[in-house]
Amino acid sequence: MPNAGGRVYKQTSRAAPNAALVPKESTVMLTLRDCVELSELTEEEVLVVAEHEHVPEIVAAELGHELLHSDDGVSTLKAYMLDCIEHARRCGDSKRAHALYSIYHRFAATHPTPPSN
Repeated sequence: MPNAGGRVYKQTSRAAPNAALVPKESTVMLTLRDCVELSELTEEEVLVVAEHEHVPEIVAAELGHELLHSDDGVSTLKAYMLDCIEHARRCGDSKRAHALYSIYHRFAATHPTPPSN
């Protein structure tokens, strides 16, 4: 097979002798929805993390998952939500503040704050 310099190289095969018996590797791509589902947060909770931290949703899903499994993570996520509620109130967006409070209320009901040590 010629290359850019005109030289010819022998094409080699690196396949194992029993290559037909080995299943071919396949590529799997996760969607944003997959990542949100794996985060153990709702889509709305992920969106609050993304808004608070100014990061893309996929990053927020990963961050949220890590926070859920860290010592102070539930408290941190609640603080993010409360910060977003306060920001919406300061901006005069009472409809958004109410929607965020609903998200916070559902999150708090399903993720109680662990007792402090």
